[in-house]
Amino acid sequence: MLHQAAEGLSSRLSDLAESGEEFSAKQLMSDFTMDVIASCGFGIDSGAFHAAGEDSEFRRQAAELLGLGRRGSGSVFRLLTILSFPRLAHALRLSFLKPEPTYFFRDLVRRTIRQRRENKEEARRRNDLIDLALDALRKGPDLRTTEEEEEGQNEKDAQVQYTGKKKLSW
Repeated sequence: MLHQAAEGLSSRLSDLAESGEEFSAKQLMSDFTMDVIASCGFGIDSGAFHAAGEDSEFRRQAAELLGLGRRGSGSVFRLLTILSFPRLAHALRLSFLKPEPTYFFRDLVRRTIRQRRENKEEARRRNDLIDLALDALRKGPDLRTTEEEEEGQNEKDAQVQYTGKKKLSW
């Protein structure tokens, strides 16, 4: 997995050297990191080195999830409200995580797991996070949930809950 990401980086550097084009080393290493995370975590090609990662949906959603996209006073207000007034935040269903990227990655994992389960013979083992999760599901107790249970759990996971003892819990 790392070897493939390194090949992508090497190829991009070769292209940049041939063209003589200026580039940002920070951006290039960011693309490499994104490619490694996509490969090791999800077993996919992030597209980080295709057109310098500009059109990569994976990259866009990861940046949005991590708060590297647009920043505004709304996110600061939301954070301050969650930390200062946890009961109000809970009542307003405020969350640290934005819904769009959260659902994107949830769906990405679901599709990848479904694809690997359906194509057992064709799918080679990648030893990534998805393979580890599938191993745990095969060996562990029945952890399957309904779609409604998963939606409810996603909401609980994304919200800060007040425990009543002046502690925040996730």
